[in-house]
Amino acid sequence: EKIEKCDKLFLLVEFIISFYNIHSIEYLYKMLKHDTLSSLMMKKRGIFSFEDFEKYIQSFKNKFQKIY
Repeated sequence: EKIEKCDKLFLLVEFIISFYNIHSIEYLYKMLKHDTLSSLMMKKRGIFSFEDFEKYIQSFKNKFQKIY
């Protein structure tokens, strides 16, 4: 089988949501913003504000049903 190239920020967000059982996008954004590596990953994708992060999450809405 081919392994699809996956967005690493998506994998990180998915892991954090499941591991910490997070239901708030705001809390998730604050958590990622305070982590150096996560903030670099967000900057690489043009996520500079909560609104940008919300748009990013909405693009994977069917995957992140726990927080929407």
